[in-house]
Amino acid sequence: MAFLRKLLADRPVRTPLEFGINENIRLVKIDNEPRTKEGELITRNTYMTFTKFNDKNEPIASTEFSYFDLDPEKDNNLSNLANQLAQLQNILDLLNPEAGAIDPTAGYKSVEALSSDLQNRKKSKALIDKMFDLFAEALEGKIGNESELLRLKIVTDSKGKYLQLPRESHIAELMTTEPSALKITPYEVKMHAKGQESQSPEVKTPDEVSERPKKTSALRNL
Repeated sequence: MAFLRKLLADRPVRTPLEFGINENIRLVKIDNEPRTKEGELITRNTYMTFTKFNDKNEPIASTEFSYFDLDPEKDNNLSNLANQLAQLQNILDLLNPEAGAIDPTAGYKSVEALSSDLQNRKKSKALIDKMFDLFAEALEGKIGNESELLRLKIVTDSKGKYLQLPRESHIAELMTTEPSALKITPYEVKMHAKGQESQSPEVKTPDEVSERPKKTSALRNL
């Protein structure tokens, strides 16, 4: 029976999560391996699979989110790095609060030095890889089908077509949190409504989130 439960728990789940505040969610998998599509490298990183479980602890819906790589040719890399870090820290604080802050910018003495490195593709990739490694190390043994149950906020893009994480740092909370601090805004409802007459939304990786992390070194004064 134990083997059967594991077999059922490990089966692929093709139903996506939904727009809104999703409950009984677990972070079941993370990875940062390069991926290709039709022979082209996908410019994304930090893949996170969130799965919804029913009252029998069976997976019933699942969606993978990730982040766009930093683009040295754009001038919002510092903000995007800070925003991605804020979301990862939010998740880490829930699943392993004793881990403390992850800081891929350790060693930098100024925002200017960090900004300069973000104009270099190799160095910006190294920062993202370092951030993922710190995140993965802190979450070792804390994710999977038996990990803490979460609420997760999911919105759509401005055309209501793609599901994505919201543009804010607080995207998740423990299911035991009462009252919930996660809210769907009227604007987010409006954007979601735009896509209701089209086909079901596809999953899209966010390239930006809006708030800054509370605990960073070189990012502190942004």
